[in-house]
Amino acid sequence: MHVTETCDADLPHLITHVLTVPASQADSQAVPVIHERLDKCDLLPQQHVVDAAYVSAALLHDSQVHYHVDLLGPPPADTSWQTSTPQGVSMSQFYIDWTNKQVTCPTGALSAKWSESHDQAGQPSIQVTFDKKDCLPCPLHALCTRATARALKLHSQPLHETCKSHAFANTPLSLRMLMTTERALKAHSPKPFAPSIYAVRAIAD
Repeated sequence: MHVTETCDADLPHLITHVLTVPASQADSQAVPVIHERLDKCDLLPQQHVVDAAYVSAALLHDSQVHYHVDLLGPPPADTSWQTSTPQGVSMSQFYIDWTNKQVTCPTGALSAKWSESHDQAGQPSIQVTFDKKDCLPCPLHALCTRATARALKLHSQPLHETCKSHAFANTPLSLRMLMTTERALKAHSPKPFAPSIYAVRAIAD
């Protein structure tokens, strides 16, 4: 069950939507349904606070484009081994030239191939690969890839840029408020918010 509610320090907390789904369904699948139904009732918020299970690059983008709603929650994490390795070469260190469909690595090497397709969810996906002639002799090779050449999987430009800009420091709420809210949601205890901000939480039956 997904409960969406308004939160304000001086006003009663009002439940604006309740969605019951099978327990096996991912929380992220509830977001489009909730926004569609709130839109039909003219109850869409300006900002929707959620926890990590409700966030994806596609949802961050689609919520803004289709409903003008800022989905506020932990950004999708980079779980690659390069990110968790000291001095590892993570994706954030590569420069993407969207116009010329080329990527530049931290040492200045240019990508050799740019292939566009779709992922399992039907979202646009881009596969970028570098030339092994550039990668094998590179002094950063061991910190960059375990293959002969580095490969990157990118979202489409709109999704990539939305995800990149989605950081707590750039949202109307402070990181401290958001983290306090997430803890409160998990504990099923609402915290104060502006009237234009909704919070959604999952409740086990």
